[in-house]
Amino acid sequence: MAITWHQKGFMKLKDWIKKEGHSYTKTAKIFGIKNKNPATNIQRYSEGERIPHPVVMKKIKVATNNKVQPNDFYEDYWQQKKV
Repeated sequence: MAITWHQKGFMKLKDWIKKEGHSYTKTAKIFGIKNKNPATNIQRYSEGERIPHPVVMKKIKVATNNKVQPNDFYEDYWQQKKV
């Protein structure tokens, strides 16, 4: 029997935000994202509309204790863009 991604404790960013009960604004602060619209960036990352820069991906991975992995962003983006 194969072990699924979620059984290993990994989750999508959207699921992590929901589980933690954070807003996009609070999530941006936790990840240390500081730009013109950090909450909008988090929303776009979680919806698969945008892939975070590698530096931001590392911040997300570390802040979520490795529960959100970089490859999740590509999978979501590919599904969103129908690649």
